[in-house]
Amino acid sequence: MKKVILTGLAATLFVSLFSGCSTYVTKDQYDRDVNLLKQANDDLERRNRDLELKGANIDWQRFAGEQYAKLTAELKNRLSGTGGVTFGPSGELVLEGEFFFSSGRAEIKDKGTTSLKEVADGLKSAGLGALIVGHTDDSLIRVSGHRYGISTNLELGMLRAKNVMLELHKAGIPETRMYLKSDGQNSPKDTKAKSRRVEIYPLKGNWEEKEVKAPPKKEKEEPTPKEHKEKKEDRTLK
Repeated sequence: MKKVILTGLAATLFVSLFSGCSTYVTKDQYDRDVNLLKQANDDLERRNRDLELKGANIDWQRFAGEQYAKLTAELKNRLSGTGGVTFGPSGELVLEGEFFFSSGRAEIKDKGTTSLKEVADGLKSAGLGALIVGHTDDSLIRVSGHRYGISTNLELGMLRAKNVMLELHKAGIPETRMYLKSDGQNSPKDTKAKSRRVEIYPLKGNWEEKEVKAPPKKEKEEPTPKEHKEKKEDRTLK
């Protein structure tokens, strides 16, 4: 059975990131990372089961068919020609791996960041949210993967989806409109480079009803001439 990770951003589940430039780790550091990773994985699986029990799984059928094609037609026209972005058969945006990511890495390249700003503008103009799905090739996670605190492609796919989400959020897409999922190496393309990708499925929703808006600031009322006169007389008496 294919294993996937799905979570809304209101309770986002991510493995802690480990910083550092060296690709070498000591045995003690490695053991600590493995223990932390096991704890994070256990927590992730538990929370994922909770989400499934609450009916949080995405109905993939709504991503197919004529209705979804109409929904994404305007977005496709707007983003046609954006660097590193193509469109899948159901209208999903495909962020090409070689353009956005290096092999085994989750950081988005500078040119990819520029393209994601255009993607965010397109989603905002159409009033759409996004399901962001991370993918990897089938290469084993190298020692350098421990800089992220990960050891599986499923986690690498989630990190790539998370970094795409962060860029879209910086560009103005609210967190409440985005969901994350990882397929890891489970949905490969015909080459490793094509397999290393992120897909964005535009979502339609009643976002305004769910998003909490700050109450309007109450304007300071100017005193009436009578009130102004009374305050002036009161100051005179004092």
